[in-house]
Amino acid sequence: LVVHAGCDRLTGVGKRTLLHEQFRRAHPQGRITEIDCASLMTDDAPVLDRRDGRPRALFLRALHLLGPVAARQLDEALRPLLVLPDPPLVVGCVDTPAVDATRPYGLLLRHFHQITRIPPLRYRHDEVGDIAWSILRRIAPQRSLRLSLQVVRVLEGYAWPGNVSELEDVLRYVVARKPMGEVQPPDLP
Repeated sequence: LVVHAGCDRLTGVGKRTLLHEQFRRAHPQGRITEIDCASLMTDDAPVLDRRDGRPRALFLRALHLLGPVAARQLDEALRPLLVLPDPPLVVGCVDTPAVDATRPYGLLLRHFHQITRIPPLRYRHDEVGDIAWSILRRIAPQRSLRLSLQVVRVLEGYAWPGNVSELEDVLRYVVARKPMGEVQPPDLP
């Protein structure tokens, strides 16, 4: 289970990016399935058991937005996965500073073995360069773009009040204006 450490803006600290990078590093051929709990309707029973021999991760976004009925249905869908010989890694994201077992998602806490708190990007300057590289590879996979050391230092020195979403916006700006080569500080907005 991944939650935020105390911060003013609770979304966009990089939970999704962190999960994808960590899982891809450990399992390059693995498969990640994402479920947006905010849009999970009570009549949408997710199909979770798709075994194909590859390592799997199940990423439950916005777990804190689940209603009671949807939480129960998701719990029922997750329970059979516990007995599989190769169960998927189940990661749930709660965009709140603390886990509240009295909320509907509290029913799902038995599916998680540990809690990881991810602080806002402004407190993780040493990770900004790696996160920027990851975003750049995702938004411009066919482009031959590199971030110069000076650009990484500029990115690390910024406070990022908009968290990873703001960093992605900056990189999209750069990609739209620079088709290839090494990104330099004048290329940044």
